[in-house]
Amino acid sequence: AAAARAQPEDRLQALTEAAQAYAEFLEANTSTRLGTDAQVAFGELAFNIGSTLESELDSVSPERRAEIIQQMDPLFSSAKDGIDAVIVLWEGLEEGDERDSLRYSAYFPASFYKAIIYYYWGYLHPATSTDRKIRVEKSIELLENFAFLVGENTPVGLRAYRHVGEAHGLLAKTYRDRGDEDEADSSFEDAELYLEHVTENGIMDATDMTQAELDLRREVMQEAYFGLLHMYRSWGKLEKSFQIAEGFLTWVEEESVVLASSGYRLLLEVAQSRIAAGNYDAAIALAEQVARENERSRLRLEADAVMGKAIAAAPSDFPIDLKVLYSAAEGAYFRKEFSAAQSGFLLLLARLENSRQADEFGARSYYYLGRAYTQLDRRLEASIAHQVGYQGFPDDELFAAKNANSWMKLAEQFRSAAAGDEALDAYWKEAVVAVTDAGAGGAPDQAQWNAASSDYQLAKDACRPARGQESGSSEAREALRLLDRAIASYRALEKSSSYFERAQVQIGMCEYRKMAWAVEAGDRAFEVFDDYLEVWVANPENRPQTSRGRKYRLDATAQADFYRGQVLVRQAEQNQAGAWENVVKIYAGYPERHPDQRDYIAAAYVSMIRGHIALGQIAPSTETFQTLSAADLSPARVAQGAHALYSHWSAAGKAATEEAVRKEAMGKAADYLGISNRSASRKNWQNLLQEARIRLKIDQPANASRLLSGILEDFAEDASLTETHRFFLRMDLVEAEMAQFRTAVAGPIVEDLLEERPTNLRAMQAAVKVLGGWAVLRNGKVIEVPGADTEGAADRSLALLTTLTQIAEHNADLADINKFDSPDYWQARLQYAYLLYRRAKVDPSVKGKHIQLIESLKRLAPDLGEAVAGKDTRRIFLWLESRS
Repeated sequence: AAAARAQPEDRLQALTEAAQAYAEFLEANTSTRLGTDAQVAFGELAFNIGSTLESELDSVSPERRAEIIQQMDPLFSSAKDGIDAVIVLWEGLEEGDERDSLRYSAYFPASFYKAIIYYYWGYLHPATSTDRKIRVEKSIELLENFAFLVGENTPVGLRAYRHVGEAHGLLAKTYRDRGDEDEADSSFEDAELYLEHVTENGIMDATDMTQAELDLRREVMQEAYFGLLHMYRSWGKLEKSFQIAEGFLTWVEEESVVLASSGYRLLLEVAQSRIAAGNYDAAIALAEQVARENERSRLRLEADAVMGKAIAAAPSDFPIDLKVLYSAAEGAYFRKEFSAAQSGFLLLLARLENSRQADEFGARSYYYLGRAYTQLDRRLEASIAHQVGYQGFPDDELFAAKNANSWMKLAEQFRSAAAGDEALDAYWKEAVVAVTDAGAGGAPDQAQWNAASSDYQLAKDACRPARGQESGSSEAREALRLLDRAIASYRALEKSSSYFERAQVQIGMCEYRKMAWAVEAGDRAFEVFDDYLEVWVANPENRPQTSRGRKYRLDATAQADFYRGQVLVRQAEQNQAGAWENVVKIYAGYPERHPDQRDYIAAAYVSMIRGHIALGQIAPSTETFQTLSAADLSPARVAQGAHALYSHWSAAGKAATEEAVRKEAMGKAADYLGISNRSASRKNWQNLLQEARIRLKIDQPANASRLLSGILEDFAEDASLTETHRFFLRMDLVEAEMAQFRTAVAGPIVEDLLEERPTNLRAMQAAVKVLGGWAVLRNGKVIEVPGADTEGAADRSLALLTTLTQIAEHNADLADINKFDSPDYWQARLQYAYLLYRRAKVDPSVKGKHIQLIESLKRLAPDLGEAVAGKDTRRIFLWLESRS
């Protein structure tokens, strides 16, 4: 426990002391169950010691490495002996409860730790040492055996394969250091193969997985991605490393992956690459994300180091996005890390002169810099920061007055402390003039409105880092505090003020924003908006008397009316009873009430569509969408409305039990997704791919081919479309072309796919059909689709089928099921029977072989796979049996 809590610089010493304590304990306690537990724990400690040493070993001097070897060799040897004892104990037990109980608590962990101990034991020694090669190769052997033992595609098995990849990578480095390039290249390819296997096959089908298993698999995949990236970079394969990085970033975004430590470190590796490529603002953004999401972790220090490196490397005139620098500095300020905030704002301000974002961040940056100086008790620098902030940006609506006020307060302190000092008196009077000017002549309601607006902006700024945080988090508490302060400021405006109506709406907006962390704020927000619209505005005595006032009312009523509905939308999303019904009621007639508010109208239509869908009112939701589409308001809102309807029909299709109902629902889903894709302001290849795959499933292969071909052409230069994505896109395209019996088109694509990934299951299955032809049922009749008319095509197809059959049988064994319960097995057998039938037409020696195969299958499985592979499979088997 103490070792786990130790600081990074003390961790190795703490782990070593813990290992010595276990060794002493085991000298007298090896024969008990407690001793077995200690032996396993000792193995785990050796694993942790090795991983802690790993980052140090490549950079140490030969003398230091010799010291480490002398210290650690006995420790790894003792840990391995203890692990061996656990394995021997378990293997010697008879079948029964004790053996079963120790399988998972002792035998499996011991087998894994033994393999890992050999890896780190080998890593201890230099590349020229025979010990390294022998022990790392032993580690690979043990890890592969362990993966087969626990299941290759289990999370634990995948982690074992990830370690196999790392071990091959170490062997490759060892051979390279020795000057053996051929062996190095071979080991590098093996490392690449295993790590890619984990990234590509970590999650084959998440349908029945628990969230815990899904997260565990994703964590292992992140480790493999990191291993690949690090390996490519260390070998100078920068293009490959870029592809892995982009593939990882796309996967994380598409699957909403929760990042583990390895994932965050991969982001920092990507940031390092961005720095090398001169993409400094992207590097800073990634480092800032890692820092923000790991406040109390060592990762925060690593991220800060990368961010500092990026900023230092960037030329002074490089257009770094100041928003990133501002967010980092502001975050440090609100965390009360005032020295870090001061450094951050100074760094930002140094780049302000050459930035187009100067007006956006200038005044507020000087304000928070001044506040940071004040907190550090550097009041003179604080007052100068506020002075420069006001004088440089006097037109900033939110922070000019705040800078002027802070400047005046500090100047007054200086003046009071040195009464009669003419310079300080003049400095204070200059600040007073600034306050008057910033308050539009000092009018009380103008000043109060400015102050309230400033408070509201501060609250909005605080809401950003609090987004997604729990209500009890420090970020959320700060956001709620500032929103309450803004509410108090708006309430200070009198009814006689020209700003009163807008202040009422802003109070409602504050309460609306608080809903993110305080559910009860929704009722208050609704009440504020409703009172303003139904009581204040409805009273003729409150009718505005000026054209300016009437314009303000038009905007304020439209905003209040819209956000009154959005309060209900949020409450509906929080499952509040009756909220969706009220959403539909409130937005009914909104376009007629506010005909000039095009943006609000379009957004209101989208909320109505969602409301109707939630209430099961599909016909009204469709009618509302048609109205939105015809209104020529906002293509982006049309895309949102269409996507809501797509989601509904997609869910309906997945839930349908009748094929006709499912196909109709999925057809509508595809149509609405198509509208969403065409209406979106920026095309998204992931959504286009989703549409293509749906159309392929509902027998629209021509449409699917068009979409897939378009993605490959239109996004050819898109970095987010990695080589892995292109592979599976082309695989989908092959299936679409085969569904249209266009083997001539599918053939060359399949050949390319097989060349790229000769062991890919889908590519092999497609190649079998494209090369040898296949039989398919259409409208109750069997149709024969010819294969490639090339020499040797049929032989290649048969050879691939033999491999596919073996793979299906092997996978059935791993899943502990009968091979006759495997759809892949029946697919392979059916295709094999068909190819035998086709071969018999030109080779009399195999005549009748397909009938013999079918008869042997019927003896073992009379239904010919119908229960597993479907009715079409059995019907084609029977059709083949009738052909001599």
